[in-house]
Amino acid sequence: MGAITAPLPVIGIRGEYEFADKWTFRASGEFFLVEFDNVDGALVDLYAGLDYAVLDSVSMGLGFNSVALDVDASKSGFQGSLDWQYTGALLFLKFDF
Repeated sequence: MGAITAPLPVIGIRGEYEFADKWTFRASGEFFLVEFDNVDGALVDLYAGLDYAVLDSVSMGLGFNSVALDVDASKSGFQGSLDWQYTGALLFLKFDF
């Protein structure tokens, strides 16, 4: 089978809600699933966090992020698997321009 180059779709949703004068809640989820030939995999990226507007274009925040990648490939004479994940808290500065 020949090589195929194409954009791969990521399905996701993200949003933010300003619940007080300087406070915003942000959340997102992105999902990518693939089943092609002898490859089966998934990527999941989830985020939730709070931003506090220090200035009009500068915010600081605290968030939580989880990313998981699971890929399994099998071919005659080769079998493989990759299961990688991280989960943790974020402390950040955000600049809007």
